[in-house]
Amino acid sequence: MKKIEIFIVVLLTCGVLLGMFPKILVDPFYYFAADVSELYFPWWVYLNQSVRTQTYPPIRNPYWFMGSMPFASLENGSFYPPYILAQLFFDAKGDLDSAFLWLLGMQMAHYLLAAVAMYILMRDGLKLHKISSVFAGVVYATSGAFIGRLVHIPVILLLAWLPLLFWAYFRFVRDKKVVWAILSSFILAMITIAGHHQISYYIYGYFLLGIVYFTIKETHQRRLFFLYSMAIFLLTGLLTAPKVLLSIELSKQIVRTVAEMSVKSLYNSIHPLYYLTLIVPYLFGRHAVGYWGSDYPWGNWDTFIYVGIVPLFFLLVSLIWKNRSLLGFMILGLGASVLLSMGRFSKLSAVLNSNMPFAENLSLVSRHLDILHFFLTSLMGIGVHAVLTYPKGKLVRFLGVAGVLIVGTFLWWLKPSVLSMLQPVGRGPTSAEAVGFAMTSLALAKKLFIVSAAGVVLYILTRWRVIWFLLFIIFATDISKISRDFNPIEAAPGKPSVYFGDTADISLIRIDPGIFRINNLGPRNIGMVQNVESTYGYHTVETEAYHDIVYFIDFKNRALLNLLNIKYFLSGESLVDQDKLTYMGGNVWRNDSALERVTYVPGYQIKGKGEIIQSILLPDFLPRKTVLLDRYDVLSKNLSIYRAVGTADASVKIDSYSPEKTVVSFFSDQPGFLLYSEMQYPGWYAVVDGKKQDLLKADLSVYALPIEKGKHTVEFIYRSKPLMYGGWISASTILILGILFLSPRFRLFIKTPRV
Repeated sequence: MKKIEIFIVVLLTCGVLLGMFPKILVDPFYYFAADVSELYFPWWVYLNQSVRTQTYPPIRNPYWFMGSMPFASLENGSFYPPYILAQLFFDAKGDLDSAFLWLLGMQMAHYLLAAVAMYILMRDGLKLHKISSVFAGVVYATSGAFIGRLVHIPVILLLAWLPLLFWAYFRFVRDKKVVWAILSSFILAMITIAGHHQISYYIYGYFLLGIVYFTIKETHQRRLFFLYSMAIFLLTGLLTAPKVLLSIELSKQIVRTVAEMSVKSLYNSIHPLYYLTLIVPYLFGRHAVGYWGSDYPWGNWDTFIYVGIVPLFFLLVSLIWKNRSLLGFMILGLGASVLLSMGRFSKLSAVLNSNMPFAENLSLVSRHLDILHFFLTSLMGIGVHAVLTYPKGKLVRFLGVAGVLIVGTFLWWLKPSVLSMLQPVGRGPTSAEAVGFAMTSLALAKKLFIVSAAGVVLYILTRWRVIWFLLFIIFATDISKISRDFNPIEAAPGKPSVYFGDTADISLIRIDPGIFRINNLGPRNIGMVQNVESTYGYHTVETEAYHDIVYFIDFKNRALLNLLNIKYFLSGESLVDQDKLTYMGGNVWRNDSALERVTYVPGYQIKGKGEIIQSILLPDFLPRKTVLLDRYDVLSKNLSIYRAVGTADASVKIDSYSPEKTVVSFFSDQPGFLLYSEMQYPGWYAVVDGKKQDLLKADLSVYALPIEKGKHTVEFIYRSKPLMYGGWISASTILILGILFLSPRFRLFIKTPRV
């Protein structure tokens, strides 16, 4: 590897990126859209506030889904070192627009990282020619998943590190030095803490496939080689224990907002015909326009696999690469990703996906296509290398020309009569709009094919290296045109400072110093930006407790709204006919009957979950009078001593409140319950006068604390055991590794071949 080659990779990638996203130079907020605007940016702002106010890690986020999810259980980068360090350079609270530019800058930096990482894999890991390595790096970072995932930042972060993972492991396979196994663990750890849970999980599977493959190929000390390879997983698990343990805990608590979108149901299986989009990217439509490529009706950001016409011509040539071992693994990985992405369209794929661990929590079978992009680009780079380094072989010329002819045959086979018949099983007839859209895309693909094919064939016949400049320009033009039509998925809602800025309604509500929630607050996830507690949040998963109750939040269920500490409503319509609502101005209405975050309740009833749902929706349900306890949560408890006799004289004062701790001064002349209006999630408990006490599940989704009469100091505390234990495990692992690296014997051990 040479620095000048890396510089060229960065320079070329920047050029293509500007062609892909030209509005960055004119209006960078054009890309403040879709999930970037309403999901990842609010998390970015919340992380910034946590780091800058020295409350990192932000253990619990009270401003999202009524505080029902812990921070680290989602793909928000809370453990990701580059994200954490970046927060030191800007103040999101003071300038939301600058905060987004930092987020966009971090994303573009990972596009460049992806290009350099793929170059390193090709040049040093696979020992390929410099032109093929540079070309593969640029193609990897500017096509396929990197086009489709512009608005899904965690996937971009993860894919950027993926080539480095296999580079380090291939070096371990080749050199048998422990240092490369350790480096593989650290890179896999970065992938784990940076990226999307599901894609990280899939990468574990493909990496394990590689371990099995190379162990079978190994002829010397095979068992020891396998143990060292598996130790990579062990060390990764120790380094990322907080994220891993929190993810496992979350998987047991969540439900999908759309249940059928799970891998278990084989949702978003990819029909075999969809692979024709490698030749014509919009053959089956694009976002909300004539799209039928999968179950998902809105677009193809989850299934975008186009890498350009030029690279496709070299895939067939990769079959003659002399390193049969590495070639075999790349083909195996590509085949596995194709097979698994087919879902219900393949019996074997259906069985594998349906029985996959966490299949009920994972979504969209098509996410295997993100891994397919890696293997596809790698094989393309190998094919370019074969063409460059085997100049006299007739087989090279034959396969190169054959690749051109195969692509051309498919292009001219696709005509209106054929397109109208291309429809997956279970979908309706292809519409005239879809066929028309496909024909427009096909016409563009044919033009690109003619130019690309002429350049490739000319190079194969003449071997003039200068032609590669022409081929790169063709590729850049191709990808720039495709990506500009693709991104962003949805129109930007405006500048962040305007979209998520302080409003007159929020300012009016902030006058109230109390603890409360707001209903109908928009836009989605603004609570994380403005630090106000809302009843709503945006994501594709919810905790079970939140999911059970959120769909009942409605004016007709006022008792439930009172129970959930919803003190303010935003409505552009008059709510004067609603009992106990006070108009505050603007769109703000105050609910004077809302319970406090902690409320004394004198009576209780024990019911099953279904009965509790029916009861809390009754007009005469009085959450101040009776707490409904889950039958299965109190089977072995004697609660009769906590039932008040007669009218109680009680007072509850919240002395302090934070996301992880609420301190209450309480007095009552009767026993009863303290109703704590926080969503149920593992980690909550109470401390009464210094003694720890378990909380009971109450009123479907919140908590109740049995309490005796008298004067008490009560603390409601959230402590995440996965975070605590995981933190100790990771810190201990890093400390032990640091001590070991100080030992000359250990340094010699990791540098010297041992396997």
